[in-house]
Amino acid sequence: MGGISPIFFMEKILISSCLLGQNVKYDGGNNSILENLFIQKLKNLNLLVPICPEVEGGLPIPRVPVELQGQKAINKNLEDKTIFFQNGAKKALKLAKKHNIKYTGVALGRSLKELTRGHKELETVRKKK
Repeated sequence: MGGISPIFFMEKILISSCLLGQNVKYDGGNNSILENLFIQKLKNLNLLVPICPEVEGGLPIPRVPVELQGQKAINKNLEDKTIFFQNGAKKALKLAKKHNIKYTGVALGRSLKELTRGHKELETVRKKK
């Protein structure tokens, strides 16, 4: 398995709900990666902790697409939805702490990374080895 420590596989991973087939994307769909055998193993071992920061932050399904513009989350109607992303990031942090999570799934990274830049607690959760 390359240079990845075997201990990694016993750690829980915070992962975007849409990657696990939950229909939480802006358009009501998902980006399921459940066909991946490695992901299936992690799921069967109960090592995946799903979250959709946008939905947890209060945005509906479906919703108007949002793009990150600097530190702001602006939807296609030019409405500022930053507070929803920040609330979702806070809930993701709380969930990560509850499960002692050191790793996050890829799709979660964008919203958390961009909107929590400078927030030391969230950066620590993302960067832990």
